Amino acid sequence: MALNLTAQLDLDGAFTVVETSGSLTVADAPDLRRRLSAVMTVGGPRVVLDLSSCDASGPDLAGVLAATHRQARMLGGWLRVVGPSDDLRRALADPLGPGHVDVIDSRAEALDDVPTQARRARDAVRPGG
Repeated sequence: MALNLTAQLDLDGAFTVVETSGSLTVADAPDLRRRLSAVMTVGGPRVVLDLSSCDASGPDLAGVLAATHRQARMLGGWLRVVGPSDDLRRALADPLGPGHVDVIDSRAEALDDVPTQARRARDAVRPGG
């Protein structure tokens, strides 16, 4: 099954919300990395990856997310992961793992510190999300 990924850019370009659904497996890791890189090229380096509707786990995926986070930081942004599975959350928190990635409980919390115009766009993307 192909990786289902939807990206929504906010109105003033402050961030991009990327939502995945379905199952995300180790085999999808290279495609996910490539597609998140493309999102940063088009929408900028501030990315919220919403995994709350996705079954994703494993150290390979944690490695992809850590590499994407490092890329975003080099470009002056960040990657924030919303709603990962417990397994993926543990892999991202492992001090011997691939590296630090911000894991956030909700989209609203992930976008709390964006500029005011972007907050309005965030609320329009998914109220209460």
